[in-house]
Amino acid sequence: MQQVVRPKVQVERTEAPKKRAVKLLMDLRPEAQKNRGPGPSKAMYRLTRIWKKTWVRRASLIVLPGILVVMAGWKLLNSPDLHAFIGKQRDAIIAVLAQRPEFAVNGYRIEGASAGLESRLTGMISVPGGASTMTFDVAALQADLADVAAVKDVSVALGPKGILHIDVIERVAEALWRDTDGALWLIDREGVVLDPTPVRADWPKLPVVIGEGAGEVVAQALSLFRSFPDLKPRLRAFVRVGERRWNVELDRGLTIMLPEQAPKAALARVMAWHYGDEVLDRGLVAVDMRLPDRPTLRMNGKAHEILRLRDAVDGAGEET
Repeated sequence: MQQVVRPKVQVERTEAPKKRAVKLLMDLRPEAQKNRGPGPSKAMYRLTRIWKKTWVRRASLIVLPGILVVMAGWKLLNSPDLHAFIGKQRDAIIAVLAQRPEFAVNGYRIEGASAGLESRLTGMISVPGGASTMTFDVAALQADLADVAAVKDVSVALGPKGILHIDVIERVAEALWRDTDGALWLIDREGVVLDPTPVRADWPKLPVVIGEGAGEVVAQALSLFRSFPDLKPRLRAFVRVGERRWNVELDRGLTIMLPEQAPKAALARVMAWHYGDEVLDRGLVAVDMRLPDRPTLRMNGKAHEILRLRDAVDGAGEET
């Protein structure tokens, strides 16, 4: 009996809400409204009870209208016509304000640049008559000035009274780079090519770097140049070999061949020999330090001949 009763109870529970909903709809029919007594119908009574609940009133009077307002506002804000209208009004206001004298661009001021660079930048700055701070393209001017090789950094800003303030950080030429065609160029310590220079004598205090990839590691050559000031009067160039190491070219045709690793230590060792025995003044053509454990000295022809004659004289003296 229990197995037969349980399904009936379950069916009654599931069908009860459906029956109540159908009955409520039936009570709302016009025929049912005509036959009702003086009191409210069951449907109206139930609706009244539901309306008295706080959350129902809030949902109907606040939440639902708020959702509708948000949806309408979202649709309005994404309207292309509204955007076009706002853009036209904005452009019209800017055009009117741009004609007023208090918004005029009245000149510019360059700070941080040398005389030569300032002259070059001046030729690039164009402020047309009647230009307004409301429409002047500051970002475009800053981008144009930043493209100049000698400019490391630049900022352009509109200051009081319509004056353009241009602050420049200039690259400093610290070496001369001779390219594969033999032309000389000024470069900074980062290897940025600045300007051509046809005459080496115009920059006597700057070292010369030569070779493929020399400009990319010019900071290493500058470190060697500044660490050994006694070499400066005799220095001809730093030559990059195989994009791996340096040769130091001195006067009298002397070459110091530095290793790939620890070139400063190898050059310091050569200078120590020179301070003790004046090695660099003894008719050498090369001091090979590529193998630090086996340094090699190569003599020129004259020194080799003097040494050969000396050995011959010493040998004849021993025979007598």
